[in-house]
Amino acid sequence: LTQISEYVQQAFSQRTSFHQATIPSVPFREIPTLNLLTGINLQDNQHLYAQIANHLTRPNDKEPRLVVQLSSTDCPQVKPAMAYMIDAIIRKGTELYGNEVDLDTLVKNQRASKKLGKFILPRYDMRYLMCWYQYLCTQLQGRPCPEIVIIFQDFEGFNRIVLEVMIQILSEYIEVLPIVFVFGIATSTDIIHQSLPKHVTSLLQTESLSLQLSVDSVNKIVERLLLSAPWGFTLGYKAYKYILDRFFLHNFSVTSLITTLHYALMDYFYSNPLAILTPFLSTSLWESLEMPWLTISWVVERCSASHYEFLRMQPSFRQFLEGLDLPPQDMLRLLDDDSHFAGEMLPVLLDRVKRYRCYYTLGIECFHNMQSHCETNTLKKPLRILHLFGLNEALPLTKHYELVTQSFKRRSLDIVKTFLDHVVQHFTAQLSLEEMNDGVANVIRAIQAMKTGLDDSPMYPLSVVQTLIRADTFLSEAAIAELVAQVQQLDDSESDKINREATPSTPRQITVKEDLMRSLLTGNNKSVTRTPGSATPQRINRRLLRLPDNKKHLTDTQLLWMDAAYDAIHQLFTRTLVCYDQLPWYEIFYYGNERLLKRAFTAQPRASLQTALGQPWLYMHCACCPPHEDGDTILPTLQDTCTLYKLYLECGRMINLYDWFMAFSSIKEKEPHQPSSKELQARFIRSVSELQYLGFLKSTSRKTDHVLRIVW
Repeated sequence: LTQISEYVQQAFSQRTSFHQATIPSVPFREIPTLNLLTGINLQDNQHLYAQIANHLTRPNDKEPRLVVQLSSTDCPQVKPAMAYMIDAIIRKGTELYGNEVDLDTLVKNQRASKKLGKFILPRYDMRYLMCWYQYLCTQLQGRPCPEIVIIFQDFEGFNRIVLEVMIQILSEYIEVLPIVFVFGIATSTDIIHQSLPKHVTSLLQTESLSLQLSVDSVNKIVERLLLSAPWGFTLGYKAYKYILDRFFLHNFSVTSLITTLHYALMDYFYSNPLAILTPFLSTSLWESLEMPWLTISWVVERCSASHYEFLRMQPSFRQFLEGLDLPPQDMLRLLDDDSHFAGEMLPVLLDRVKRYRCYYTLGIECFHNMQSHCETNTLKKPLRILHLFGLNEALPLTKHYELVTQSFKRRSLDIVKTFLDHVVQHFTAQLSLEEMNDGVANVIRAIQAMKTGLDDSPMYPLSVVQTLIRADTFLSEAAIAELVAQVQQLDDSESDKINREATPSTPRQITVKEDLMRSLLTGNNKSVTRTPGSATPQRINRRLLRLPDNKKHLTDTQLLWMDAAYDAIHQLFTRTLVCYDQLPWYEIFYYGNERLLKRAFTAQPRASLQTALGQPWLYMHCACCPPHEDGDTILPTLQDTCTLYKLYLECGRMINLYDWFMAFSSIKEKEPHQPSSKELQARFIRSVSELQYLGFLKSTSRKTDHVLRIVW
């Protein structure tokens, strides 16, 4: 919107200055035109044009503009189109300047001239608009005159002749009326040259601007609203998949997607009594709450016994309790004592869910960055698809994750180091290691050490880094320093043993060092002895042949650090990208009522028609056809089409019209006013036509006195 406003602001001034700087004596007829590529979604385009018009009408700290919107349905011919445009411009000027400028004087003078028999300009004449605009400029008393912006909403739908004439007429008045065109194009800018001849397009000074694609809008909605969940509300797998399928497989409407999210949000907070706990998950990652009064104690005071029972009834919480190793007395206290439950269990599990969401968001963003380093474009999935994979199952268990990691392992050392830097910066920018205080912090610290190891200046020995990767509990600096001292002592003893067993000139020393490093990597401290011939040049060459070209120049130590880096990356994603259904109380914080969304937003014409025809009293609420105990009984008071539909259900694939009419007449003859045969025949024909229009039957050429029943 800002770019559109800037173009409209600069277009006319630049055109005027250019004309004055070149050949002022030659008339300049080009109209500034902005080609707005909006896409094919007409439903979203209507809302978009309304936003553009509102933004252009009253820009920030600037004079308002006269913005009108023209649709192809409002401009069937030239005269109606010109009259509609002129009336819209004058109406907009009256709305904007009616309180400041007396615009009724011009209208009164025209009416007085008409009464005197004088000639007045018709409403579709541009001279009428020119006189009104000049009068408006004189009444503004030195203030800048407003620009006139004409938006052609659906350019492809306009009549070609109407466009040609309108452009030619308006170009004649461009020197006195500051007109700017905005063409709303759904397909391509080539449509302008295909629809208009060259002598008309030469009157347009065009510039193109592409708006944001609907797919990009959906990606931003998923990233900002559903993935990070700034309000604590997010969708489960089924509801999220339904929203994406409805967008990509049905209408491509962002407005419809937002409406569905609004409905889901409303249902979540109205139907979920535990939505009161959602604000504790609504902070942006690890920031403090902006509402200091919202505390656990505040919630505990307002929760009743039914709230705690509802928390205990969740299947995920029952599964969580079964995994706890608690004495029977403590377990019974959690199930019976609400105050103990609220003080001991509730904050812990809420922090667990909040921590999971934080790690999941950071982990999936890092995995998305990892995809960008892959060579194959098919592996570069958007975040919305990765989020769908992660909601269905743990992302490291998917086939896509396996393919991405295999492709990433073929990348060069510089790319791996760049990705490790990104992971460390992305996590530490949101959380400190003390705030993490778990196994994820150990992995981040190990990745920091791996960057130095890949540069041949390791911060910690490789075995210490491997221990950090595998540790589930947070290791402090003192524990790491103690671990480093133990590893160095072990390395010194192993080095003395190697020096005693082999001379420096033999190749066995190098081989034992390699075996020692590999044993540290795999967690096996047993030294592996090999014969001196195991490291022959032929075997080394075969090993190099298995490496990618961008890694053949690396040393054995760098290769070991590379393998450890891949292991650390895998451990990071395994710890952070866990499926949400493994959390306790995930049923509360993840909305998954897919059935309600389908019933509200997915049209079901067949069910609606069958219900309306089979049970019309549900819609008509009339006393003449109340519900009958026997559903197969056909009352004579039923509406004609409903009566014929009930008879339709008793027929086979081919329906004899005469037999059908006789059955219909036998029922309707019981009506109190006793209709005539001609009236019954007319009513029967009308009902048959309605059923045919609804798609229940069609005519057939096999038998002229029969119709074919359609089953759909």
